[in-house]
Amino acid sequence: MERILKSKYKILEKIAESSSHSTYCGTFTDSDKPLIIKIFSRDILNSVLTKKLKKDVQALAKLEHGSIPRVYDGDYGWQGFYFIRDFVEGKTLLEMKKPFEAETACELMARACDIISFAHEKGFVHGSITPKNIFVSKKNVYVSDFGIESAVNQMLEQKALFLLSEDSNYLPPEVVLGEEPGIRSDIYQAGMVLYFLVTGELPLEKASGLNSALKSLNSGFAPPSAANGKVPKYLDEIVMKCLQRDPLLRFDDMAQLSGSLKGKMLMLRDRDSFELSELDLASEEPEEKKEEPVFAGVPILQEKSDKINLFRWIMFAVWTAIAAGIIYSLIQIFIIGE
Repeated sequence: MERILKSKYKILEKIAESSSHSTYCGTFTDSDKPLIIKIFSRDILNSVLTKKLKKDVQALAKLEHGSIPRVYDGDYGWQGFYFIRDFVEGKTLLEMKKPFEAETACELMARACDIISFAHEKGFVHGSITPKNIFVSKKNVYVSDFGIESAVNQMLEQKALFLLSEDSNYLPPEVVLGEEPGIRSDIYQAGMVLYFLVTGELPLEKASGLNSALKSLNSGFAPPSAANGKVPKYLDEIVMKCLQRDPLLRFDDMAQLSGSLKGKMLMLRDRDSFELSELDLASEEPEEKKEEPVFAGVPILQEKSDKINLFRWIMFAVWTAIAAGIIYSLIQIFIIGE
């Protein structure tokens, strides 16, 4: 049954539900453009949180990036607080078959890290990076839901429920123990997602929330290669740096993490010939073909080659002349007797 929200949006079928919110498909009332509508229950809201969420949604609506679903609206309604964003074509990382090959996982997460890095530069911390909010289409990677769910899950009453959910396994220890999410907590979560992609499981699969955090504080995690022997050493090192218990020992920012992933990939194969296994993640716009630099209509590389060949001929001629002079002198001395 269709319901109308704010006279602008149609609420269609429910597609997901959690302890804090329900997620619906929807459209605009005047078009068939697909939307995602998330409605957070009134029971977990208060005036302070509602005011913060309104402010966050207004800021997110100004965040423009081709790989971040556009946020259209957010307000307190008859069911609770709602926000509305673009629908993303494709699958979430959670829905895709795992484990991934190391190169595929690196490619996906490098792209996701670049997107998150852009948001960080604009002042947005994600706070709830999981395989559920990283999407892969045939041509792109997307990261959705910056900040909103994280803000809701920081509420004391909601946090107790959240710690019992599977998503709590992605929380860094410092956040579980009371600190606000930051750039380095996003790095921890990205590392946890990367671990999940290459192993198909989490380091402490049977421990969740506070129990998981306390175990990681006491003993840390085994590297992904312990769960999947095909994971190369370089990826072990990247993941374990992300999952350091001390946030200061993690990567400084997402750009640094992305750079490490890309750098290791380049060591394995030529970046230009990289193809994802069973995935087409080419950019929305095809990259321009790189041509050799041209000067005065002649390729520079060819010009250098011509100069080298000319130099060789000159040197050959010089040495030939010297050799001829020596031979002539010897003839004069030993044969003619001069």
